[in-house]
Amino acid sequence: MKLLSIRSWIAAVAGVLILSSLQSTFAAPPTNRSTERQRFGQLVSLRSRSGKAAPAAARAAASRVSDPFSNEGVDAFNRRVLRQGRTPPPIPQSLLISPRPAGLQQVKNFREDYILSLYRFRGLRRGGFAGGAFFTPPSGTPAFPVDPVNIFNYFPVLRVQ
Repeated sequence: MKLLSIRSWIAAVAGVLILSSLQSTFAAPPTNRSTERQRFGQLVSLRSRSGKAAPAAARAAASRVSDPFSNEGVDAFNRRVLRQGRTPPPIPQSLLISPRPAGLQQVKNFREDYILSLYRFRGLRRGGFAGGAFFTPPSGTPAFPVDPVNIFNYFPVLRVQ
């Protein structure tokens, strides 16, 4: 009887030791604010050094044309243009108001910027031509229209002043 109780006692002590060792492995390490601050400082210094070391690489990456438009927005824009066809849409009365309310002017400016930047992006990707106009590389400034129907006489926001 005494031997059995010693064995059960040893098993209980072994179980407690195993549980205590497992608890320390699954516990989160204690956070040390100074260590985190030091690691953050190292990260910042590495990033600032890498930016100064390779300015040519950074300029090359910045000159690459990347797509800033969402696929859903461009698809909706293309559907509206295709639905309209080659005939330019009429200018709505809201665009003919002079002076325009601030909210309406903001919408007009956004649409102008969106159309110009979308066609500039397309033009720079396709050899300079998009929407019936030529966009000069690398800046993408619209130089001159090359088709009778182009973005400047098609979209109402670009036809009104």
